[in-house]
Amino acid sequence: MAKGVKTISFSGSYYPDMTVPGKRVTLVGDKEVTFVVVDWYSGTTAEEKKKPVTWLVQDSKRQKVITKTVSSARKFKIPKHLCGGAHYFYIEASLSGNPDKQNTTGLFVKGHCPPLIINTKWSLKLGGADNRSRQFSFGENVFLGVSTEGINGSFVTVEVYRMNSEVTFEKIKNRITDKNYDATADDVLAKVFQKQAWVINGQINTDFTIQRTWGKGEDVTQFYIKIKDGKNYIKDDRGNIIHGRFLKVQNKTVPVKTNITTLNNNAPVKVGQTDKKVDSISTCKFQIIKFSERNKLVELFNEGQFINKMDPSSKFYTIRNINYDYDKSNIRADAKPVLAEVVQFLTKLMPYVPVELGSHTDSRGTDQYNMALSKRRAQSVVDYLVKNGVDERRIHAKGYGKTMPLHSGNNLTEGMHEQNRRTTIKFLISDKDALPIEYSLIAPDINHAKASALIINGVSRKGCYHKPEKHTLQVRVISGYTNGSPITLKEGNNSINYKVYSNEPKLGDFLHSFFLGSRFAHQFFINSCAYYSKMDKKEAKPTLVLNTYPDAVLTQNLRMSYKEPFFWNDVPVSLVDNFEWLDETVESVKKSITNLKEFSPKEVNELSDTIFEFLQEETHKFALGVHFIYNFGDIEKRKSPASTIDFTRDYRYLTAIALIIMYIIEIAIILLIIWFTRGKGAFGRIKKHRKFFKTIDKMGDWGFEIVYPKMAENRSMYFESTLGKISRVVEINSKADPLLGISYKKEVSLLEIEKVAAKLKKVLGEDVLKDTKLKFEFEGKIFAQFKVRANFGSKKIYVRDFISNLNSGEGKFTAGMGIAAGASLTGFEIKKTKKIQILPITPPTYIKLEAKLDVELGGYITYSRNYQFDYNSKQEPIALYYQDVIFFSGLKGTLYQRVSLSKNDKKVLDSNAQDKPKLFTLIDGDTYYLDKVYIFKI
Repeated sequence: MAKGVKTISFSGSYYPDMTVPGKRVTLVGDKEVTFVVVDWYSGTTAEEKKKPVTWLVQDSKRQKVITKTVSSARKFKIPKHLCGGAHYFYIEASLSGNPDKQNTTGLFVKGHCPPLIINTKWSLKLGGADNRSRQFSFGENVFLGVSTEGINGSFVTVEVYRMNSEVTFEKIKNRITDKNYDATADDVLAKVFQKQAWVINGQINTDFTIQRTWGKGEDVTQFYIKIKDGKNYIKDDRGNIIHGRFLKVQNKTVPVKTNITTLNNNAPVKVGQTDKKVDSISTCKFQIIKFSERNKLVELFNEGQFINKMDPSSKFYTIRNINYDYDKSNIRADAKPVLAEVVQFLTKLMPYVPVELGSHTDSRGTDQYNMALSKRRAQSVVDYLVKNGVDERRIHAKGYGKTMPLHSGNNLTEGMHEQNRRTTIKFLISDKDALPIEYSLIAPDINHAKASALIINGVSRKGCYHKPEKHTLQVRVISGYTNGSPITLKEGNNSINYKVYSNEPKLGDFLHSFFLGSRFAHQFFINSCAYYSKMDKKEAKPTLVLNTYPDAVLTQNLRMSYKEPFFWNDVPVSLVDNFEWLDETVESVKKSITNLKEFSPKEVNELSDTIFEFLQEETHKFALGVHFIYNFGDIEKRKSPASTIDFTRDYRYLTAIALIIMYIIEIAIILLIIWFTRGKGAFGRIKKHRKFFKTIDKMGDWGFEIVYPKMAENRSMYFESTLGKISRVVEINSKADPLLGISYKKEVSLLEIEKVAAKLKKVLGEDVLKDTKLKFEFEGKIFAQFKVRANFGSKKIYVRDFISNLNSGEGKFTAGMGIAAGASLTGFEIKKTKKIQILPITPPTYIKLEAKLDVELGGYITYSRNYQFDYNSKQEPIALYYQDVIFFSGLKGTLYQRVSLSKNDKKVLDSNAQDKPKLFTLIDGDTYYLDKVYIFKI
């Protein structure tokens, strides 16, 4: 009887119309589905059905196991690069762990997603780096690598085209009348070669030799590719069917390799004549700007992503004009070569520069008619450009009617009228409306400036048409408020070492940066005809602005009777805690008031004495510190600042004022008590609670002591950065440990414990009992800790909307109580010497016994309640809750014992020769987290 898995099924995203139930399923690319067992053969026992099964992912021929997974269900997804119409996997579940070769119990699975070209590269070897910046030679072997999605397993055709710049009216006339005209037809005459290749694991890897017959006799010839799957050309994510821009080949020939492998033995095909080079159009531009921070290279500018707004006030350069026949809007034959040249420029040389079209009429006819006619003329040019591959989002077209003639008057010739009938084609030069590329980072001061790299690639000054001054390869730099050393670029790619720094932190500059933005920046003026063209120092805006914020933390520390370290990020700073000058001030005031005592009521005198006593005590409990700590170097850890400014020592008077304010607040509280009791004073209340204070006195007699508050707080302001963006952070940490406490210590000798002494005195002797101390310790306390961290993001912060600017925050408040107890036995020591003599004639034997014993045992338990926020996956607070935590340290201690026995001063026994105590644990400790209790949800 057969047993095992009979049928599996799945749940998740798939294509029903591309699926055959029970046999084949087509999944949505990169979407996870879950496979489960839904039916078993009749011989399978109930126990076997409960066990996890082995999930096998195999190739489409079921010959190779790709992965094995043991689980009750199998989650599976097919990445987009492995999606394709002909590429299947076979998935089955097995009890034995081996494939079922006799039955088809699994499913054939493939993925589907739209076909897409992700990227291409031209290399010198298979799998090598992209060498498209290199100039190859005719006769060299070149390797093409293409990353794809949605066509895995397909047999595609790779077509190689020479860049074609000669576009005649005959080639494109069908565009005007035929809406289904194939936009790739213009390139037929430039196709030089084609071959077929398999798509394996989403990759196309093929090679060919660059044939001399493909060239056009120019210094550099450029080639690109199209990839066809069946009858359809595959596009990239921008909708382009042209890829691999560009394979550059210099006019040089090397010996041709003969061992070229092609998949279909197709010979190179030369079709038609070559096209003339576009010399008249500028390629003055740069393509990519990158900046390195913290060993990461960040792309700041890529012309492929530069979409500038069409602001009418922006400056356009007039590149071409075309003219029209009277009362016509169709494109004339003499305009076709001009527009073809524009298409080449916009699709091949400068594929991202915006263009403006302005169409005009002559002065004959009504205003209304001519405005409509000019709009039709503008639309005809728009249609032409769009059909030839120009992105319509880049085109800004407008009809002006007869409002802007080149020639005006009553005696115009027909030639002048024709010049007025025109469409002016202008390319947008990104100057006035081009906002600088801004990048914000944290940097040290100039004495600790950090080295960074500025990458400027694709630099060209060929055919610069900027007037009156041509663009050069020099980059003007402004560092802070002064001109820095200019940077000289080279044609092509550039890597510049540059040291970045910020202002040395000053309180005014720091607060301005924190609330309103940085006052310090490094500005780079990288100009070209295509982007950021303005060079005039009065009007030009920088291309790149590196806003630097100080690598500094403004921190304030306050202590009251708290001696343990409690600093921001555990970075210690010095605190001012010696106020002798204040003691002298308090004493002089006290002497002055003493003369008035005999004229004052008794309660007032008692109150003044209490206040002065309070001031003298509190003066030495406080510690204060306000600091700038900066130049950390590692802005992520921020542990070792190279520089510190101590405001508490440098500004003693401000420190004194701060302390006096703190004392005044505490005194004010006492005075408020007097006012609220209508002059009765706090002492009246003390009388009412005399029993309570008597109890306190008794506790003192018993050995209990009140532990008064020990508190510490640090407040900090600083910046954080995440590759280009700055966040402003405020952090407050407060701790009271204890907020209030009580302690008990009692030490007695065994001789003082009558019952114990009576039993042991005869055995051990009075001296042993007297020196043996038994010590008991107990401490109970209430403690609290508060921590809040608010992130205000990168926006300016105004007092009126301080809370609304909060980008993210986290906070935690902990309150609880703890009890610690311990006991010890110390000083127990026995020394005994015994003389043994068997016969008078034999020498005596002296036996010496020594024994020592010290034992300590202790432990503590705390109960705390923690209030904090719960966050979602985006780190946004979604609820406030509390959670109770019980911590038990365990009962642990140390035992020191040593017993030694000597015979005639020679040791014969030593139980602890190394004289070391031993650690022991009676009960192990643990932490118990109770369930979260949600107070409210946000």
